[in-house]
Amino acid sequence: MQEFRKKRVFRRRLYSLPVLIILAGILILLLRGVWGMYQKASFSADKRMLAESEHKVLEEKRASIEAEIASFNTETGIEREVRSKFDVAREGEQVIVLVDPAEPVPSPEEKPTGIKGFFTTVFSWFQ
Repeated sequence: MQEFRKKRVFRRRLYSLPVLIILAGILILLLRGVWGMYQKASFSADKRMLAESEHKVLEEKRASIEAEIASFNTETGIEREVRSKFDVAREGEQVIVLVDPAEPVPSPEEKPTGIKGFFTTVFSWFQ
């Protein structure tokens, strides 16, 4: 009989309001810690994906630069680069240089100034 009373007293104390409040507080603290860890893990996963995509882009860029450097090690690659940077030709070749036509520069007499220029502009809107 003593045993049953001890169990009943233990259960009564365990299910009392102060003990339940303390257990709820502990549960809230644990949930808060779990939520913080979840947020950090999510943030880290996003950062990792971003870093992996940047790494992939940089690897592709590295491969293209290495291919360009390898092309400079050949005679044709050097010639192609020199021809693209400078206007040069081999012996016996001719170079044609195309120049865009220059735009006519208005003379100072054509350019209206001051109040006369303002009214000329306004009247040209209505014509």
